[in-house]
Amino acid sequence: MSFIHREKLIQEAETCRETTDAFVSLIQSQPNVAIHINLNDTVKFRLTDYGKDIFYHRFDEVNTKIRKRGGKLIEPNMPKVDSDGYTRMQLWQFMELFGPHTGMAMKTTLSLLKSFMEVEPMIFTSYFGKLSKLPSNVVPISICGKAPDWYTGLQYKKLAPKYQFFMEWKRTHDNAYYVEHFEQEVLVQLNADTVFKELSALSGGQTFALICYERPSDFCHRHLVAEWFCKNGYRCEEIDI
Repeated sequence: MSFIHREKLIQEAETCRETTDAFVSLIQSQPNVAIHINLNDTVKFRLTDYGKDIFYHRFDEVNTKIRKRGGKLIEPNMPKVDSDGYTRMQLWQFMELFGPHTGMAMKTTLSLLKSFMEVEPMIFTSYFGKLSKLPSNVVPISICGKAPDWYTGLQYKKLAPKYQFFMEWKRTHDNAYYVEHFEQEVLVQLNADTVFKELSALSGGQTFALICYERPSDFCHRHLVAEWFCKNGYRCEEIDI
């Protein structure tokens, strides 16, 4: 074995060790709740140069067949990245593309597994009646217009309903009216990525739960917020406690 090859293997092994440690720390930091994974979920990750090369050449085999038939080739392209260098795709696509290139003693396709895991965090929702049962490492953040007098925790009122349409809904209980106005007057005015960053900063980087009054089965704007986050690539659901 050459010296260069040996050093390369040591470097890859060290990367795997750091990745494993990061993954274990991440799991230990999460609340004791069930995490549901769907193959259609969107994941975000950073690619190494080797991973980018796999992405760029992903149509090579198909293009070989197309070329033999005289068809129009699929143009190769580099992965789209956001301002932080992350790429998005559905989980099944990620597994199909990078799975065959992932394993022991193989080149690293991701810069860090921790990066892959952290960017799609779970956002929880709950209600004040269950506040005392929240796991100790989940930070409650009220998103209602007026929290109970006894509540002294964090608040984020950008996701609260506006007073005028809320009072009209209190009078009529017209849920369709509420949904329409909440979307137009609140959600449309916000950017999900910015809101998530602000909530994360507010919670000190810890897992957080968005809190309101109603029980899970009742009509509540936190369910609309959860749906909005999910549509924008985040995982958000009622915490199971």
